[in-house]
Amino acid sequence: MLAAIAHSAETGDGYKMRLRLIRADGEERAVLTQARAERDDAGVVKVLYGVFQDITDQQAQIARAQRDEARYRLLAENVGDVITRVRPDGTSKYISPAIESLLGWTTEEMNGRPMDYVHPDDREMVTRAVLGTIHTKEPCRLDHRALHRDGSIVWVECTFRALAAEAGKPSEVVVVIRDMTDRKILADELVTARDRAEAAAAAKSEFLANMSHELRTPLTSVIGFSNLLKASEALPEAEKGYVARIATASEALLSVINDVLDYSKLEAGMIELEPQRFNPAALAHETVQMMEAQCLAKGLALHVDLAPDLPDRLMGDQARLRQVLLNLLGNAVKFTSQGSVSLSVGGALEANGAWRLTAEVTDTGIGMSPQTQAHLFERFSQADRSTTRLYGGTGLGLAISRRLARAMDGDIVVTSQPGLGSTFKVTVPLHIAEGGSEAEGPRLSVMPEGRVLIADDAPANRELISVILVGMGLEVATASDGAEAVHAVQSEVYDLVLMDMQMPVMDGLTATREIRRIEQGGGRRLPIIALSANVQPDQIQLCRDAGMDDHLAKPLQLPALVATLSKYLDKSNAPIAADATAPGRFATH
Repeated sequence: MLAAIAHSAETGDGYKMRLRLIRADGEERAVLTQARAERDDAGVVKVLYGVFQDITDQQAQIARAQRDEARYRLLAENVGDVITRVRPDGTSKYISPAIESLLGWTTEEMNGRPMDYVHPDDREMVTRAVLGTIHTKEPCRLDHRALHRDGSIVWVECTFRALAAEAGKPSEVVVVIRDMTDRKILADELVTARDRAEAAAAAKSEFLANMSHELRTPLTSVIGFSNLLKASEALPEAEKGYVARIATASEALLSVINDVLDYSKLEAGMIELEPQRFNPAALAHETVQMMEAQCLAKGLALHVDLAPDLPDRLMGDQARLRQVLLNLLGNAVKFTSQGSVSLSVGGALEANGAWRLTAEVTDTGIGMSPQTQAHLFERFSQADRSTTRLYGGTGLGLAISRRLARAMDGDIVVTSQPGLGSTFKVTVPLHIAEGGSEAEGPRLSVMPEGRVLIADDAPANRELISVILVGMGLEVATASDGAEAVHAVQSEVYDLVLMDMQMPVMDGLTATREIRRIEQGGGRRLPIIALSANVQPDQIQLCRDAGMDDHLAKPLQLPALVATLSKYLDKSNAPIAADATAPGRFATH
């Protein structure tokens, strides 16, 4: 201070400097002092005028800002993401050094226009994001392509956040840029893998549909004609026995096909449960009755044991429960050469008011080792190859049964010892049904009149169905492909069409769409029933989407056929008895 005063007195120059003052209480304060000299007429300095300004707080704020800036710059320059500040015109005064690892350019080499490094096709999108963020003050995120120094494309994820504009300065947006090339590649690979999986699933579904069609179509004739022969009074007893063996073998083959298709549906999650009221005691007796012939043929005793407190009516999917019990009883009979097979049905009331139904199937058969039990419910599982050769089967029955039980929130467990038989225990939680009666099947009625067109490319199937329908008193005409069916509908009047799906020249779906097109504006809708070996849910939906009214699966079942024809042809309620001597009886399994 003294030196500055002396210099001013000698030269007449003023001064400005930063100094420290010590207050009376000992606190040190920073000050800014400045002065100017005043001269007399001779030019000699005679007085100095000066001021002191306390800048302690100002300096502390500047120091803090400098420290903060240093920390932020250190963070920005060492973080893996690129950080830049962009003005509305696309220019930038700062970009972090991470840009070199991202795009190969150093900050010194870049031209201050980040948009130049955005892929040309994405620049407009990025510009809109910058201007939109400035306008709305809301942050946004955007994925786009950037250009590497070597010409390659780099996918980046950008987050835009607006900065508060300072007076007299343009608004800016802070952009955080993250390399997402690997993530984009992974996402593309996942999409590709998904597309491949969907294509594989579609191919599997198509294969199953084709397999179902190719196998079920000839089975329709085999089962249908063998049952017609069994009902014939003119056939000698010995030949009836041969025909019965054909029918039994063909139904066994159909069972294998159904197992494969059922498991496929379960895997795809396409099995839908249909709860309805049913009598569990009646279900048990009906299921056991279906196994009586097999037990009688092997000399096995068959027992049913019902708990005294079993409810009269429960609410559940009776058909699926029957399927599970039939699978278990069928296995028990198959693996038991002497002794007995029994079904015990009971359960207990749970705290939530539900009835936990318990069904146990016990046999005196060959039993199983713990090693066999460990893999018992796996698909295609059999005890060993000799078991498959000796007893047959696909190894899917138990896998299907457990999946069905679990679909109903239940399960199946097994206890067994080699040579001492096995016990399979099914537990399923069901609701007790109050009042009402179990669901009744559709009433079957006689068709007094009606004209039916059968469109099927298999001559044997056309002949079989014609024999059955003529036996019911219906008039029948046939077509060997969809084009013939469309021509027939245009030429003659029919009351109903049974339409196969897979036919040459024109398939059943195309033919149905063409018939529906022809009908437009006519005021009459001809009932078209899909007659198909394709029984997958997606295939049935295709039929409905094409304009078909209903679906009948091959091999045909007489009750389903008659019920469907009754629904669309006849309004009377006269019942028809599908007994063993009826001339049109076939495939009633």
